Amino acid sequence: MKEINKIYLSQFFSGFAMIAAFTPLYFLSNGITQSQLGILIGANILTLALFDIPTGAIADTFGHKTSVFLGTLIWSISYLILFFAKGFPMFLLCMIIGGLGLSLVSGALTSLIYDILDKQGKRDDFRKVYGRCNGIFLVASVIAASIGGFIYQYQPNLIFLIAFIFTFIGAISILFVSWNFVGNKPSMPIYLGKIKNGFLVTISNKSLLSLIVMSIGLSFGIYVINNIKQPFLVNRGFTIAQVGIILGLISGVTALFYTYGHRILKRFGDFQALIVIAIIAALSLFLISFSGPLIVVAFLIIYQLIRALSDQAVTHLQQQQIADDKRATVNSTMSFFTITIIAIALPLWGIVVDHIGINTSLVYLGLLTSIVTFLGFLFYRKSLRKINKDISI
Repeated sequence: MKEINKIYLSQFFSGFAMIAAFTPLYFLSNGITQSQLGILIGANILTLALFDIPTGAIADTFGHKTSVFLGTLIWSISYLILFFAKGFPMFLLCMIIGGLGLSLVSGALTSLIYDILDKQGKRDDFRKVYGRCNGIFLVASVIAASIGGFIYQYQPNLIFLIAFIFTFIGAISILFVSWNFVGNKPSMPIYLGKIKNGFLVTISNKSLLSLIVMSIGLSFGIYVINNIKQPFLVNRGFTIAQVGIILGLISGVTALFYTYGHRILKRFGDFQALIVIAIIAALSLFLISFSGPLIVVAFLIIYQLIRALSDQAVTHLQQQQIADDKRATVNSTMSFFTITIIAIALPLWGIVVDHIGINTSLVYLGLLTSIVTFLGFLFYRKSLRKINKDISI
């Protein structure tokens, strides 16, 4: 597990990027309007989506470790630019660069972990290691977000310089992971072929398509909550420093579930757990919309716990469906479909919020979460039945 421990270390340093969790408030305090904020966040998400497939193929062609290193490095540079940036155009550039960096990490990191464990004969430990990896990231986030709130009050842009330093160290740390990439000599035909094959594998596998639907149902609410969480808490009477502590608390409790959630999933099964998770997610959104300040914080924590479990469950089901030489490309293709649909839906949901308000919109968001996620469940069960039927024949 020596190499996995090195990945843990890299994730710990990268987790300190969450000291920049106050980026939306920073933008708003620098003359950015709510509509411009939507464009900035949308640009980040769309960049991540658009580059997910080609960067996944880069990982499968040139190596997963190389992709994670370059992605984390580019991500860190976006924070350095943001430290000096002023005005909407520069903010937009930073969000695009950050999205590009994250797209190189997306898919490649899970593939790197899975490959290392597979070569050690420990494939069954993937959920535990993946959960612990996210847990360690969030432990760093607890410290970073708690400190970030106090720093932001006195020197707002300093949080970005600190985020750059720690993510840069995280990028360097990944270089010390010993992993021998086995693949064909890199070439443009091989690279384009991997993109094509990854796309075809994804759209032809009904189980993977069903998992995309589930991911959209469970993830869309997270993106919405992340967009409104800080101004929502401030409007409920919390100070910036208190919001930082709350974000740290949420990250800390979520870290425990990322670290130990695999035990729950192993006991009850990924699919069965996802059904319960979807129900709790919808109920949490309903209750957040009508609760007082302290109860809101409690349900925000519950909602993040749900994310921790659902992320592990969907990712594990996903890895079981993909061949080793296509894993990063298919992971990135699935991420592309999921994030693209969410990125398109977010501005539309913003229109809904403008017309009916945050509280009522959360009720409708709970209903949407239930409907989309359960459609994914039905499609997934149907695809498994067909596979079992074909095997029996």
